[in-house]
Amino acid sequence: MQSVQDRVSNSLKAQPTDGINGLADLRRRIIREFGTITAASRALSIPYTQMSDMIHGRLFIVRHVATIQNRLGLSNREVLTLWPMLQRWPKEGRAS
Repeated sequence: MQSVQDRVSNSLKAQPTDGINGLADLRRRIIREFGTITAASRALSIPYTQMSDMIHGRLFIVRHVATIQNRLGLSNREVLTLWPMLQRWPKEGRAS
């Protein structure tokens, strides 16, 4: 018998892989890629609470956004759709 978590994970994996149009799409993509949010946070070296806050739109940390973008292959436009508070992406490096 499958656990609830396995059923949810399997149903999300069955979703189409179209572009990311919102945070719900991001969550589905992360679960499809890693299996769970916990597994994603471990694989990406992002603390779970920060990962959870980011996929619910409560937080953005530039280095974590870049990590998620690179690992999931998100476009710059998708990043700005997910975290509009960034205002510009990619962020420019600081001048020395």
